[in-house]
Amino acid sequence: MSVLRIALIISVGFNLFVAGWWVGDIWHRPPMMGMPAPNISFLENLVKDRVSPETIEAIGPSLELIDATFRAGFDARTAIFADLRVAVSAEPYDPAAVSELFSVLVNSRTQTETEQWRQVGETLGQLPADQRSILADIFFPAPADARFLPGLPPGAP
Repeated sequence: MSVLRIALIISVGFNLFVAGWWVGDIWHRPPMMGMPAPNISFLENLVKDRVSPETIEAIGPSLELIDATFRAGFDARTAIFADLRVAVSAEPYDPAAVSELFSVLVNSRTQTETEQWRQVGETLGQLPADQRSILADIFFPAPADARFLPGLPPGAP
């Protein structure tokens, strides 16, 4: 075997090693921790063909308020995450400060969700029973009917 052939085999092997390392890193990289942007139009599209126009009209302002509440909570959590990045990276590490920020994060999320569910309950109280039942089937499916995305009709893939 010539020196050129050996050099070529080593070069190809090294390139394959680097390419495999790079592809493996991309494929096995953990998911990003960022939250998806809120999308209230998804909810509107989910119910628009299944409930009455009066129900759409009644829940519209609530969806807008829930969206605003969610966005405000999203912004608050983003600020808390920034504070957490600083606290976690600080030297010396202060476990009490990090723990306090975790508590603030949990409380912020809880307050946001509490306000959203209060608004949902208030809105549902204004709807007729048949429309509430349709919405219950969409957003709170029985465990046997639960899908990855809420609101899929039974038998949907």
